[in-house]
Amino acid sequence: MDNTEQDFPFFKRIIKNKAFIPVTFFLIIILLFGFTSRFSERSPVIEMITPEIGNPGDVLLVTGTNFGDSRNGGEVIIAGYRPTTSSYIEWTDRRISVRIPQDVGSGMVFVSNRTGKSNGVLFTNRQHIPIILEGPAEPGQPYIQEITPSQGSVGTLVTLEGMNFGLERGTGKVYFTPIPVSNDVRRSEDTLQNYIAARECDYDYVFWSDTEIKIHVPDGSTSGNLLVANDWGVSNTVYFEVTEQAGIKLLNNRRGYQIQYGVQVFNVRAQPGNSLFLWVPELCEGLEQTNTEMIREPEPYWNTFPSILVYRLNDLTDAGRYTVSHTYWFDRYGVETKINSGKVENEYDKNRKLYTVFTSPDQFIPSDHPVIQDISRSVTGRERNPYLKAKSLFSYVLRRYSYNPSPQENGVIESIEAREGNSYHYAVVLCALLRSAGVPSRPMAGYLVYDNKRTVRHYWLEFYLENFGWVPLDPALADGARFGTFPEVEVPEEYYFGNMDDQHVIFSRGILPTTKITPRGVVFSKSRMYSFQEIHEESTGNIESYNSIWQDMSVIDWW
Repeated sequence: MDNTEQDFPFFKRIIKNKAFIPVTFFLIIILLFGFTSRFSERSPVIEMITPEIGNPGDVLLVTGTNFGDSRNGGEVIIAGYRPTTSSYIEWTDRRISVRIPQDVGSGMVFVSNRTGKSNGVLFTNRQHIPIILEGPAEPGQPYIQEITPSQGSVGTLVTLEGMNFGLERGTGKVYFTPIPVSNDVRRSEDTLQNYIAARECDYDYVFWSDTEIKIHVPDGSTSGNLLVANDWGVSNTVYFEVTEQAGIKLLNNRRGYQIQYGVQVFNVRAQPGNSLFLWVPELCEGLEQTNTEMIREPEPYWNTFPSILVYRLNDLTDAGRYTVSHTYWFDRYGVETKINSGKVENEYDKNRKLYTVFTSPDQFIPSDHPVIQDISRSVTGRERNPYLKAKSLFSYVLRRYSYNPSPQENGVIESIEAREGNSYHYAVVLCALLRSAGVPSRPMAGYLVYDNKRTVRHYWLEFYLENFGWVPLDPALADGARFGTFPEVEVPEEYYFGNMDDQHVIFSRGILPTTKITPRGVVFSKSRMYSFQEIHEESTGNIESYNSIWQDMSVIDWW
């Protein structure tokens, strides 16, 4: 009895179908393609670099896997530098040849493409390997014999042993190699302007004697040379490796400025035997504001306080008019941070002065106020990661406030109830919330430059992450504050959490140190100035009255 085709089992009918073989072959091809694509999506892996020690201009050969058959947006990062497109000679899935940039330091080499970032392999610039001396080049010059440890992240406490450092620090400083600047030409290697000094405002200096220095690795450091400079000269250099951290910090978009500001005193009513002291902020120098030149008229009475100058006007007369003038030339850079929250340290070094100062309440930051503490606990809950705490508190302030350049309520706590504020309220409230949550933070004061060199007083802040450094925030700009022609960013609430443009000019990081000079002196404080400080003026002796104008910063030129 014959069976028809319909009588066969279903699977046999499929096999006997003429389309079975080509369809099966097609499916196998698709599966193989999917498997191959999945395999090809693996992150790049560096197996070796040649040479490991080389000179700028040499060709660096990177071998490994999963680089991609063509560059297609991929890049090699050498000690924080990204070579230009014309520097690439060859790019295959297992091999990359790229010319080493002229200004590159020593540090880790990474390959980055659309599938991720590779492991790091150490490259050393041969020109940065220090020549070991038997002692100081000249008698009396500082000399470093040893650094312990020889590697660590930002914030690591290191010890320098040597000679001629000075019995006290005085004007002495320790300089580290700074993170590189994207697409910028740096000056020759033998100038201190190519280094970054440890900061007094970060309490980096812990101990200083003639033979030993203890210091925290400053924010913005990268692998490279380290040296000591004092009134007797500049030391030899030693190499210090800044190890991988929770993210990266980049500088970009250099903008040059010439600015001017000052103080005028007039309408004086006084008798002989008097003095008027003025506490005038300096332009804040640091990682993103550098290469500073200045003219000060007259010369200050004291210049020993960090970031502030003291002027003394003696024997003011009724007909007198007195002027203090500052002119600065400097470079300002934009700052970009990229942070992996999973690598952020949850615990801080609570014995470090930076932590104790910037988590405590002060006359500007009411972090111990019950309203602040209640909000901070409610928003952060049980979160332990300080980066995520900062993000949640930043979002809260943006939800709570509406920007108003002239709010009716001037008090910080009152502004929370009013749900509106200017940049001062945004910055101070967020800083207080962060401190209450145990995240070190400090307010920033200065100016925004907009339109054709117009300026406005402005306030923002930054918070500190262990083993990374300071992260900038501008909640007012993130929440819609606008000032004429100003750089537009696609998503302000994302950009101004961790990044900062080159049109913020900084005069104070936190509170500038001021102290009453004479027991009977009468002190005056100016409200909402371009710096955070308690005292601006102090009069002594026979001064009945006077008027003063603190002139806002004006931009003479920028480029």
